[in-house]
This record gives sequence, C-alpha cells and structure tokens, in this order.
Amino acid sequence: SQILKIILNPKEIVKYKAQIIPGMTVSDVIKKITPETWPVTKDSFAIEAGDTEFLQQLGIFTRSLEGYLFPETYTFAKPITAKEVIKYIVDFGKNKMMSEEYNKRMIELNMDLNRALTLASIIEKETGAASERATISSVFHNRLRLKMPLQSDPTVIYGIPDFDGTIKKSDLKRQTLYNTYLNRDLPPTPICNPSLEAFKAALYPETTKYLYFVAKGDGTGTHVFSETLAEHNKAVAQFRKSQAVNEAVAEIEAERKKTQQEFDLQKYPVAKPKEEGGKKAAPKPKRSKEISHLDDALKSAPETQADRKRKDISTIFD
Repeated sequence: SQILKIILNPKEIVKYKAQIIPGMTVSDVIKKITPETWPVTKDSFAIEAGDTEFLQQLGIFTRSLEGYLFPETYTFAKPITAKEVIKYIVDFGKNKMMSEEYNKRMIELNMDLNRALTLASIIEKETGAASERATISSVFHNRLRLKMPLQSDPTVIYGIPDFDGTIKKSDLKRQTLYNTYLNRDLPPTPICNPSLEAFKAALYPETTKYLYFVAKGDGTGTHVFSETLAEHNKAVAQFRKSQAVNEAVAEIEAERKKTQQEFDLQKYPVAKPKEEGGKKAAPKPKRSKEISHLDDALKSAPETQADRKRKDISTIFD
C-alpha cells in the first residue's frame, strides 16, 4: 500500500525538462540529450528522427524531421518512447502553426507548411534581431517572386556536412541541394527548427522593394537593406571598413593590455625564493584570493578598485 501511494502521488514522479532552442538543428537537439533532461536516449531519438515511414505517419513527407521540432521547453515523464516524444513535439508545433489564420495565409502565398517552415528557418538563421525578421522576409519574398537566387549563406553551410566554421568561395560554388547561390528556389527542407516569431515573419513579410542586405558590422547584429546592387555594394564596402576598424581597435586594445601587464609586473615583481644551503627554497603556494604585496595607495583605495587591481595582478601571476 505504501508503494502504491508513492506510485500514484504526482509529486513523486520524476519530470524531465527537455528544451529545444530556436535555431537548433535536429543534430543539435540530439547532441543536447542527456539522462538528466530527456527521458529517452540519443540513439533512440536519432533512429526515430531518421525513420521516413514514421515521419510520414506524422504528416511529414520529406526525408528529414528538420523544422518540425517546435522550440519550447517540454515536460516528460517515464515511461515514454522516443516515438512518443517526437510525436508529441511535432503535434504541439503543428497546433501552433496550422491555425485557421495561418492556413489561410499559406494558401494566399501558395505555400504549404514545409515551404513556410523552410523560409522561416532561413529567417531564423539570418538575423537575431526580432525587429528585422519581417524585413529579412521581404527580401526573400521579393527574390522568390523575381526568380532570383536567395543567396543565403546559412543554407550553404547547412548543405556542407564537413563545414569547418569558415565559409569560402569554393563553398558557394559547391553543388548541393541547399546551395541557394546555385539553386533559385527554396531548399527542399528547413535548415533548422525556427521559432513561431520567424514563422510569422515568413507568412507576413514587410512590404518593401529590398533585394539585398548585409550586416552593419557594428556589433548590433542588424543589417543594412538595399533595393539596388549599387546601394548594396556601398553597404558591403562600409561593412568591410567597419570590420577593418574593429580589427584595428582590437589590436590596439591587445597592445594596451600587454603594456599594462608589463607595467604591473615591474611595479609588483614576483619575489625570488631565498636560497638555503646553496639550494633554492621551495616557492610558497600562490594565494588566488588575496595579493599581499599591494602598495599603500591601492590598499586605501575603494574596495571595488582594489578588487579589480587584485584580479588583474592575480591573472598575470597565474
């Protein structure tokens, strides 16, 4: 009877908080699966995610689950299978994205769910600024209407299994199903699992004549949008100039820190161990929390300033 009470008590059930973050790929999700956060294993999830027959049962008629793992924090409890977990997530996402309003809008745009998710996934990867999503969407809608290549770097990257982190000109010329420099339409599947906000942006683009965009390069993650190639080339030149300035500033800052470290080492030299009987004495263990040889001026300074100085000096000694 005691065991039965424990089993039936909701407070005794172990709950798993499985999180999917916007922009994650299926591969990313699988890598993040741990026994502490998911009630299933990586292998079981990966096997079911690649089962096309199972995907068709879920209403996914592509060879990939990509795009259909709706970003959210899910609560699961054992016993549960990987199929049940995936089905729950896919159904949850479809309920969000296939409302009467969104279905009507997709029909107006002559898009099915897969194409809408694909465009949303590209928008998700192209910008982290919420205010830009609809504008980014407008660029891609304009290009699709004019039958121009989307020329999206994230799609190219997705199509390269051995991508090393730096996109090259050779990558842009590499023929894959996801190279939107060479292929004029959307890729065959989404390139990540997009947020609901990116999905809305895909369905409701801003009304613009923009055909190009490039990062501002000012650290904000935002872009400069252009209607003509001439305007875009100017923006690209400005971006490269900004990058050059940022690199120069970084070099100056690195040199300044190096000079400051050399000055600090001269001002607060490391004491040499005394020799006993012709042998060097064993050095005393370093104290990471307190530097005892600070000058009087620093000791009498405000605590925050002293703390900063101790941290700087401790880093140098380490």
